[in-house]
Amino acid sequence: QSIAIPRVAAITEVPVDAAQYERKIQDYLYAHPAERFRFSVNTAAVTTYLQLNGYPEVESVNEVNFDALGRALISVTMRKPAVAWSTAGQNLYVDESGNAFTRNYYSAPTVRVVDKTGIQTKDNQVLASDRFLGFMGRLIGKMKVYGHKVTQVALPADTTRQVEVSVEGLASPIKFSVDREVGEQVEDAHRAIIYLGKKGVTAQYIDVRVSGKAFYK
Repeated sequence: QSIAIPRVAAITEVPVDAAQYERKIQDYLYAHPAERFRFSVNTAAVTTYLQLNGYPEVESVNEVNFDALGRALISVTMRKPAVAWSTAGQNLYVDESGNAFTRNYYSAPTVRVVDKTGIQTKDNQVLASDRFLGFMGRLIGKMKVYGHKVTQVALPADTTRQVEVSVEGLASPIKFSVDREVGEQVEDAHRAIIYLGKKGVTAQYIDVRVSGKAFYK
């Protein structure tokens, strides 16, 4: 029952470079020798250790089974990206919970990010920040809960504090504020979509940046 050699297994669309995760798990076990047993290993702590030490794409460390004497087979779940954005020669991804990462083992997400800010890519630290990417990911996830499929996220000119979202089957783009809670804005957007649908109105845009209100033109 002692874990001498950790082996990582992950079900993904693209093969995982397991060796790098195995080395990092081994580092964790060296630092926590009392957890070198199947019944004592803290998978939640291992997950956090990986995420904080260069592997934020790891969503969770799950089952630990043995496939040979001293060799443990560790099941790892990798995050699935909801949106991707290329900047400064690097691909950035974020899942529906708002977690940003750079290693993706799944098909590229279909949501496009259109940058109209005019900010030079190399100076675009605000837009490439975990906070901004996280907002986009949570927004896509919340819209999905309400039955709306986001197809594009546009970053308007002359601002880094808002996004314009295109939704499948809806002609009106929706304006969201990065500074306001995602869930509240999505709820307002959903209500506005239903209201305009009942009225048979096709708006140029819907604006939910103000708390408790939805504007349209």
